[in-house]
Amino acid sequence: MKVLITGVLGNVGKHVVNELINKGEKIVAGDIDIDKIKNLFGDKVDAIKLDFTDKKTFDKALEGLDRVFLMRPPHLGKPEDLYPFIDAMKFNNIKLVSFLSLMGVEKNLIPPHYKIEKYIEKVGLAIATLLHEPEKYKNTAHTITGPEALDYYQIAEILSEVIGKKITYKNPSFLKYRNYYIKKRGLDKEYVNVTVALYFMTRLGTAEKVTDEFYKLTGKKPKTFREFASDNINCFI
Repeated sequence: MKVLITGVLGNVGKHVVNELINKGEKIVAGDIDIDKIKNLFGDKVDAIKLDFTDKKTFDKALEGLDRVFLMRPPHLGKPEDLYPFIDAMKFNNIKLVSFLSLMGVEKNLIPPHYKIEKYIEKVGLAIATLLHEPEKYKNTAHTITGPEALDYYQIAEILSEVIGKKITYKNPSFLKYRNYYIKKRGLDKEYVNVTVALYFMTRLGTAEKVTDEFYKLTGKKPKTFREFASDNINCFI
């Protein structure tokens, strides 16, 4: 059967689609703009409109498939925003859902990801991390990292060396950061609050752990940040 990938116009979703296409999976690509989906993937996927704030788009998006890759749109700051879609997955007999969560989220209940995880478990959906081999990875969770743990100062230093331009990290306070993005940049308060919670987790050291899960799952070594920056240098210039 087919697999639904949500957020296909974003940085993560589009790569999930391409990897599963390479594995021969039949893909339903869901996002809010069908034309952009078609322009991005052509006839390699079934493009479908999916809006987590519009229940009328749920059943059609979930028709004729048994697996879902679910990621929370950044602008939806409350876990309850995704509950109706999770309920719809249960109603439509989705067998497996792979939810993109956060490292260390079980130690910080502020971001919405933890409550979403628990709600998925509550309604009885099996969680899978690799949609291509659902039975092998059914009811498992994996913390996937790169080969190194870097702080933002190190990231800035590496970027500076790769692109040949001085990059600095200013280390703003949470209050200054929040006020700037809400009052000066005009971003949604709920969205900014979630990013504050995420960066708070990082400062607590929740991202310091390095695992070999990527190698175990794929048989490939993950790239270093320097390699990633070099491969995508045009995105930083």
